[in-house]
Amino acid sequence: MGKSDHVTTALLLHPGLRNTRYAFYVTKQIHRKFNTKKEGTGVEVWRWCGYCEGGEAGVERLGTWNETTPGIPQHPLLFRDRPENYNRHKFRLFEKELFPYISSERLSDEPGALIRHRDAIGTRVIQAMSSSLNFTYEVREPIDDHWGVELEGGNWTGIVKHLQREEADICLDLTVTPQRYQVIQYTGGYIQQSVVILSSKPRPLPEYLSLIRPFEC
Repeated sequence: MGKSDHVTTALLLHPGLRNTRYAFYVTKQIHRKFNTKKEGTGVEVWRWCGYCEGGEAGVERLGTWNETTPGIPQHPLLFRDRPENYNRHKFRLFEKELFPYISSERLSDEPGALIRHRDAIGTRVIQAMSSSLNFTYEVREPIDDHWGVELEGGNWTGIVKHLQREEADICLDLTVTPQRYQVIQYTGGYIQQSVVILSSKPRPLPEYLSLIRPFEC
């Protein structure tokens, strides 16, 4: 049971909860509101929010329940599935050149340096998302220039490695495989790439074979 806002904030912002989808804390009433007779006569519910403090993690008080509260208030933010506003949070985006889906320009020859987007399908998708959800991003290439290959011991190379180590927040156009699906979370697909094998049509057999294969020449 917390005794102050400081305790509540420290608890919900603990590093162990950084990837938690829902985190709530119920404590004795800290603030004197809603015509309570005295402090501590009710309970408060606090919620961890990933991007509410200027794009960074913070906490917010959802409500207070006490003897004067009729029933249990239904707060619309209690189980919100996803943020509607990231408050200009800067995400770390990793990608590899794959035109026309991904196209970029290197700003430095250093491995893992920042790159600049060029017009491509993936660029338009991430720009539309950032505009709608109010976030920013910086773009880099994987240091080893790999998409992601599984190694022994559960480790990975490439973009998957950066996601696994929490060095990246988002990547673009990474093919779904059963192995990758075990270690990273995919969004719904927006591009389907069909691959086919082409070969030339069979040519007629030479005329000298007409005596032994008359119906195929």
